[in-house]
Amino acid sequence: MKQFVKRVFSVVSVLIITGATAFAQNVQVTGHVTDAATGEPIPGAAILVKGGTGGAVTDVDGTYAFSVAPDATLLCSCIGY
Repeated sequence: MKQFVKRVFSVVSVLIITGATAFAQNVQVTGHVTDAATGEPIPGAAILVKGGTGGAVTDVDGTYAFSVAPDATLLCSCIGY
């Protein structure tokens, strides 16, 4: 029984460490979305990870922030643009 508990604990520990390592590889992305012609901020623009889940919506100042994988491709869209 003790051998079994030790093995289960070892497997769970490896899974936790592996999961923490994978999460730690994400980077924080921040930005500011503005209209190219006027320079005005664009609130409500969607910033999404291409082919994945996650993203953010810009606030009233056109800014956003979220975590992504270092090799992620971001897409930006907004109604009317």
